[in-house]
Amino acid sequence: MAISRQETKRADALALGADSYVATTDETDWATHYAGSLDLIISTVSTAEMPLNAYLGLLRTGGRFCQIGLPENPLPPLETFGLIERKISIHFNDVGSIPEVEELLAFVVEKKIQPWVETRKIGDINKVLVEMEAGKARFRYVFVNEV
Repeated sequence: MAISRQETKRADALALGADSYVATTDETDWATHYAGSLDLIISTVSTAEMPLNAYLGLLRTGGRFCQIGLPENPLPPLETFGLIERKISIHFNDVGSIPEVEELLAFVVEKKIQPWVETRKIGDINKVLVEMEAGKARFRYVFVNEV
């Protein structure tokens, strides 16, 4: 399952292998409808306004929530009683140390993983940063030198 705020990423998520897609702004009952349906959530959300407790409610008993990177502001308060009762674990990880990044890149090469990226000219960096802050990034940006 892929989860995003808007419908705009549905086709890409399904093409990348997701078996279902939830647009949280369009499906008002998503948290109730999918409650207890997941074993693992890998979150790359970069805003403190994320509906963290709703995400945690998607996990089955014994589920794991892994946050990759941290938002600039503190995360919302947790409803801890339900987490303890359902044995939910929460893990945090930053981008990774040099050995971790090397291990990740070796895995990518071994498995022939091809990331989806958006190539932009290095001269457009200021424009791209504004677009990124506005949430318009479709994939990871890769900057190329202009020749």
